[in-house]
Amino acid sequence: MSAAATPFRSLVFRGTVPLQVQLEPQDLPLTADRSVEYYYLQVPRVSYLALCLDNIKRNLVQLVLDHASFAALKDDDLWFETLPDNHQAQEATPLRWHWPIGLLYDLHATSRHLGLLPPRPIRTGFMALVKEADYVRWGSTKRVMNLRKELQDNLWEAVVENDFEKYWNVASKLVPLPAPPAVGSKKPTRTTPPSASSSAGEGGRSFSSSQEPDANGIKHVPLRVYLPAPPPSGGGASNGAGVATVVQEPVAPTRRDGSPTTLRQALSQLVPLLFAPLPSSSSSSSSPAAPPPPPPPLAYPLIHGIYPPFETEVGWLGACMAGPDGWVNVVVVLDERGQPDVSGPGASSSL
Repeated sequence: MSAAATPFRSLVFRGTVPLQVQLEPQDLPLTADRSVEYYYLQVPRVSYLALCLDNIKRNLVQLVLDHASFAALKDDDLWFETLPDNHQAQEATPLRWHWPIGLLYDLHATSRHLGLLPPRPIRTGFMALVKEADYVRWGSTKRVMNLRKELQDNLWEAVVENDFEKYWNVASKLVPLPAPPAVGSKKPTRTTPPSASSSAGEGGRSFSSSQEPDANGIKHVPLRVYLPAPPPSGGGASNGAGVATVVQEPVAPTRRDGSPTTLRQALSQLVPLLFAPLPSSSSSSSSPAAPPPPPPPLAYPLIHGIYPPFETEVGWLGACMAGPDGWVNVVVVLDERGQPDVSGPGASSSL
């Protein structure tokens, strides 16, 4: 693994967030011990809520419920949801089981109250996202499908065990390294474009770095933008209320002139109403003039709890800031003051 990529990949994989879990008081039986209100835990950003279920049942649910109620409880009877600080149950938002905890945290950072989530075959959903990211990145799923079953299993087991080395021993066959800076030019170094011949070999054989495209040599960057959920109308939840909107379109790592695509340019392509395109430096006047200043942003991107600069290259993000499922998840944070709040959700994470 490249020494330049390892620190950032390690920070992404080992980042954690705090959770406060509470059982819904209205759902508790009369025999429940209501003196136990909350359970606090620190969990990996790249993990999933369903993987915390046994821990929560052992350290919270079992203490609150009597023996008979706990023995009769089924996992299918449990789900996670987030509530606003005013505890209005009609505004509760169910949390999606297949989204990483870090993504849920960034989307619901202003909420602190969680319920429980029905378990799902999240390994199947995780591997489906890995394959989808592989297709977006290379134009086919040959790299992940050619991995031995043992190596495919290691991807998911590494997430469950929060094992950075175990994960990247396999993921390095799927995710390219960052593009090296070009000497004497602003244009990135681009290796051979992906093709059928550049796919991983039978059994997941690795190739030398000289044969592999870098992050600017792939077809597209697996990138999704999550827009804030609209407020519920009429004080209650309605269809679509409380659910983030996901925007996804192909984003190439480089532009037609060979220059790297920046995060600002990608967001302008995907959400132009919030991220206006930068004004062109060309002018119809014959006299030279300074380029006009960029329009003030109406929102800011949040990735793994931090606000990356707008000038960050999306190819670099795909190589260093993607989650274990291979996707770069960008949460859009609206900020009326025109600058990110350093005391907001990004400051609460250990990443």
